[in-house]
Amino acid sequence: MPAKRKRKTSRKTHQNNALWFVVIFLIILIASVFLGYYFSNRKTEVTAIPEKTVKKTETPKKNRINLSGTWVSENDGAMMEFHTATFTIEFPSVDNAAVISGSFSVKGDTVTFVYGNSSKSCAGIAGKYLIKHSKNRLRFILISDSCRNRAERMKAPWFPL
Repeated sequence: MPAKRKRKTSRKTHQNNALWFVVIFLIILIASVFLGYYFSNRKTEVTAIPEKTVKKTETPKKNRINLSGTWVSENDGAMMEFHTATFTIEFPSVDNAAVISGSFSVKGDTVTFVYGNSSKSCAGIAGKYLIKHSKNRLRFILISDSCRNRAERMKAPWFPL
């Protein structure tokens, strides 16, 4: 009967496997740090929602602000979604989710909000705000608004979802 051969595992094999593991781990780590830095610091080009007529005195396209999409309030997590000329604000709640809808218009760096009939206290009342956009944050600076609830809500910064 032939003798069984003992399989030798050398320390070099284990060291090589460990070395490959460390090299692959470092490559993944460096790639994730680079991608995280790139995506957190990239500058997004801001474009405007097109209006029917463009006047010569309006802000150039490259400096306009794009409100389209969904924005989340840093204050209470309310979500504001902009469509072509309308918006909805959804308030998070376990028991009863409230939704306010209305219309908005943008002229240069100013936005005017008008709540629709879904708002019990401010339906039809216009509120005018200056738009400030920086580092993926959106702020509405009060110009004039007789609706106290909306004026309070718009004070908070908003971030894109």
